[in-house]
Amino acid sequence: MLNQLKLSSKLSLVTALSSLSLLLSACTSKVTTKAEYIYPPQAYTTPCAKTAFTGETYGDVVLQLVKVTAERDKCASQVDNLNKWINQVKGKSQ
Repeated sequence: MLNQLKLSSKLSLVTALSSLSLLLSACTSKVTTKAEYIYPPQAYTTPCAKTAFTGETYGDVVLQLVKVTAERDKCASQVDNLNKWINQVKGKSQ
């Protein structure tokens, strides 16, 4: 009699726990996360020009300096624009 009561209570407990687990699993919602990659505009990521020096005179050195200065300014502008773009994107996501 006592063994039968223990068996009956164990079966009731198992049934109750399995029913409860089914009910609780039905309440959970599945969360799906999708990563979205944002890339900078292509104009800001073009490689910078690197003009090789092929001159022979002091005048050629001056001309090379003008070219290199222009190339440096263009690259610096790209970096500045890239930093501005990053700040804009950060501002939109907050």
